[in-house]
Amino acid sequence: MVANESLRENGVDNVEFPLVHYISQEMLTGELQDEEHTFDDQDIVRQLLRDRPSGVPYLLVTDTSTPTMPRYTKKPGKSFIDEFECTVVDHKALLKRYLQYNLDSDLPLSTTQNLYFHQISAHHKAAELNAGSIPELFDYTQIPADSPVWGPLYYLIREDVDNVLEDYSERIREALRSWTERGPTQQVANRMIDMLELVEFEEERLDDYRYRHQENE
Repeated sequence: MVANESLRENGVDNVEFPLVHYISQEMLTGELQDEEHTFDDQDIVRQLLRDRPSGVPYLLVTDTSTPTMPRYTKKPGKSFIDEFECTVVDHKALLKRYLQYNLDSDLPLSTTQNLYFHQISAHHKAAELNAGSIPELFDYTQIPADSPVWGPLYYLIREDVDNVLEDYSERIREALRSWTERGPTQQVANRMIDMLELVEFEEERLDDYRYRHQENE
């Protein structure tokens, strides 16, 4: 794995193909900013598109089917896929095919295109639990101890407890918005908050509930 920050600092001369590259449209337009930097990866992507060997994959994963580079793509409605020989594949179509052959998820694609939630749904369905909606996936009173849904609670306790405790309801909702798309963020947040309060934001108590409580059910 090579971080985009490293590509910005060191260039792309030593990048090897085949390559899978994750980048957002904001990073291609210079709209992604923080207090010190403007993240603009147009030059990086163009150089990689030029350098890719013939017949060797360069898979660019982005959040739009028509990625643009404003400094180079001047014509309205045009994107760099019109300039370079690129094949565009829709994420939903890929996900649908992946689920068909690899995961027995109960979540409809109309509910979410988040692979993480479909993986959880398949896991819970195999344990004969309700797994047809996102809130059901976060029912901590029912889910098995080996469910991936416990992971975010440990993250919040270990990495973000100060911010969570300051205003944990809003902080968790803020974090969930990037995970749950436009889904039932508040319902999921409430269930996570209830569990964190029950274990008093302590990892050891969460372990006790996760394993011993489940064994006593």
